[in-house]
Amino acid sequence: MPDESSVVPSPEPLGLFETAIRETQRGMLPITELLRAFMDTEVILPSAAPAERLQTIEPLLWQHDGASLVGVFTHPDRALPYADLTPHIAMMTGRKIVSIISKDAGLLVNPGSEDFSFVIPTVAVESMRKEFGA
Repeated sequence: MPDESSVVPSPEPLGLFETAIRETQRGMLPITELLRAFMDTEVILPSAAPAERLQTIEPLLWQHDGASLVGVFTHPDRALPYADLTPHIAMMTGRKIVSIISKDAGLLVNPGSEDFSFVIPTVAVESMRKEFGA
């Protein structure tokens, strides 16, 4: 499991999707709208192995409530603290990530960020596949 103690938090949104995260946290945007926006947002999927093909991606994994969570980032700067563990990256939409991760995995968006991190549990990922067509 990655060490989150070396993460330098940025309190300001780095892009439109992070602004949407903040709006959801403040009750100004429903979570369903945030998840819908995630599907069309290009995110960073760090990998320990060269990300030449989807099958070769080795993502960062966290454990939460007995489930594995795949770490993704909304801005390259958010992934920098993990560059030693995962020096390669794949950039793709949230829709693509939701379609390729294991059926038993959830997502951890912006691990280590106190202001812009959130969990998408396994059950929510499955709902997103069905509802948003991934």
